[in-house]
Amino acid sequence: MPAPSSIQPANNLAPALSVGARGRQAESKDILKSTVIVSLSSIIVMAVGLVRTKVIALVSGPPGVGLFGLMSGWVEIIAILTSFGLGTSGIRRIAQYSGAPDQIEVSKVASTLKVTTWATGGVGCLLMIGFSHPAATWVLKAPGASLSVAILGLTILFRALTTAYTCVIQGLRRITDLAIINILGAVVGTLLTIPLLVFCGPYGIPLAIVAGGFATLAVAAWYTRRLDLPSTTIPWRERIIEAGGLIRFGAPVMLSAVIGAVYPNIERLAITRSTSLAALGQYQAASSISTMLATFVLTALSTDFYPRLASQVREPSAFNASFNQQLRMSVLLAFPGLMFILGLAPHLLSLLYTTSFIEAAGILRLLAVAVFARVLVSGFRLALLAQGRSSLYLAYESTFTLLNAGLLFWLVPRWGVLGAAWALTLATLAYAGLLILAHGRSLGFCSRTNPAIWEFLVGMGLLMAWASWCHQSGSGVGFVSLGTPMAAAAYAIRILLRETGYSAQLKLKNTSFE
Repeated sequence: MPAPSSIQPANNLAPALSVGARGRQAESKDILKSTVIVSLSSIIVMAVGLVRTKVIALVSGPPGVGLFGLMSGWVEIIAILTSFGLGTSGIRRIAQYSGAPDQIEVSKVASTLKVTTWATGGVGCLLMIGFSHPAATWVLKAPGASLSVAILGLTILFRALTTAYTCVIQGLRRITDLAIINILGAVVGTLLTIPLLVFCGPYGIPLAIVAGGFATLAVAAWYTRRLDLPSTTIPWRERIIEAGGLIRFGAPVMLSAVIGAVYPNIERLAITRSTSLAALGQYQAASSISTMLATFVLTALSTDFYPRLASQVREPSAFNASFNQQLRMSVLLAFPGLMFILGLAPHLLSLLYTTSFIEAAGILRLLAVAVFARVLVSGFRLALLAQGRSSLYLAYESTFTLLNAGLLFWLVPRWGVLGAAWALTLATLAYAGLLILAHGRSLGFCSRTNPAIWEFLVGMGLLMAWASWCHQSGSGVGFVSLGTPMAAAAYAIRILLRETGYSAQLKLKNTSFE
């Protein structure tokens, strides 16, 4: 009998993983993959949007860019008011049925969403037409532009219909398809808008907005048809009951979105009245940079995290495990980027704007701390929505807005524009603390064995200490002390590799090579 070989297979070199550990690693890989896909698609869509804005600036100048912003903002408000939160409720409903083998229930919800969004989009379109003259007079200060505003009603209809299709894609967690829809919609929309802007000038701006909405709808409809969902016939009574449930759940979400859309205008008014337009510009510049990284992380969080949780709502242990794992991954992804923003604040402001914006470095550092707290807040909010607690979600959002507004009007007259940054940061930290106290234990977040809570608390402490040190050290800290952010990034990457199993795979490859 030959002697056993002393060389063991590579797969036996690593300790065997339990089924739970393998499942956690697989889920972590899925989370990381979704985050990368959504973040890259967001970057591409943002770049395409910059190209469109550049064309508007070249063709129509600053007035054209301002007109585009006003029209887009008006469309956004009417679209939110008439959406009834169907995007949020539809994703949740479809995610709950996503595991069914025959997909009949998914098809029923998708069919109900199409009919319901025709109704809500039609209402929005009629509202835009009905208020076209007041909007042209008060918002655009051009009574003769009523027809241009009325045309924008088609955009609201297209956006509502697009929601019906993207709900199906996102509810089934087809993240790659959703990213492709966003990219193709932005690219095709921009290709359609460029000729309109070039040949029609400022008069082509409303047509360009409509063309962009139509392009996204066409791409979303084409992709949804590829799913090949089973055809089904739904009685009108059943359809009405289903639509009523979607609207009842979505209405609080809609009201929360309205509050979120209105509050920035209140914030700008408070800053302008107590300081100056230049101070508002400093605040806006800092706010744009601080939310740039947060947008990527939070978009990925809502795109994949929400339908994942909604599909697990009947399994509390799996729900809590996914909640804490996703939250931990989001914290680890956001922390290094925010550390770099804190250290490079003056240089980023100078690079993206001008040297006159360096004074906003202190504002940017405060807002970066608020962004880190927002990551935690967003995770808890999505968990509440996945559990069907949209009314409680609205209550929390309203409380946060009232607290933020109270601090804003109290601190801005005393501390100037820096008071607005302090108001947002303190309100967000208080919101995070409230959510932890109210739901941390039931969601397993406050468990001593949960690394997510410790990493969040330690990360928040380090961000605050680093922000204070950078502020005291002045603008020269950026390129001199990159060691701290780089160490934070190295730690986060190490944890991410370990959680996803890539660290063990690298060890196996190295051992096999040796």
